[in-house]
Amino acid sequence: MTNSNNSSMEPSVPRAILFGSIILALAGFLDATYLTVEHFTNAIPPCSVGGCEQVLTSPYASMLGVPVALIGLIFYAAILLLCMAYSTTRDIRLFHIVAYFSVIGFVGSIWFVFAQIVLIHAICPYCLVSEALSTGLFFLGAKVLQLKSEQPGNGGGL
Repeated sequence: MTNSNNSSMEPSVPRAILFGSIILALAGFLDATYLTVEHFTNAIPPCSVGGCEQVLTSPYASMLGVPVALIGLIFYAAILLLCMAYSTTRDIRLFHIVAYFSVIGFVGSIWFVFAQIVLIHAICPYCLVSEALSTGLFFLGAKVLQLKSEQPGNGGGL
């Protein structure tokens, strides 16, 4: 029986991509949660390498008064919930939202790596972990969109 939200012509997300996306989003959620808690308790996480304090107390650590870590927590929670919803419904559109949403995380990651290196002159390993995880989500999402564009009858469009 075909799910009414998912035409039989629509490809499904490969298991490895779905599982990888869930693992990356969960890891990102945990990292961002830790940094969010540290922010609201006015604590700086222990940092053996780099300059966590310089990065996490810089003007770039907040956007419009909202900690970037909290924005990351919401981002990873949304990705995780969308992946879980896809795994239940198999509605490919949910994973396409994940793929498009991951672009935002990737662009943000590029910006925050730039800010750490060029503007702050310090590196936060916790932040780099998040940036690597969101980059991984971007590549997994891009693969799903590539598979969609290669589907017969799709005309190559995304």
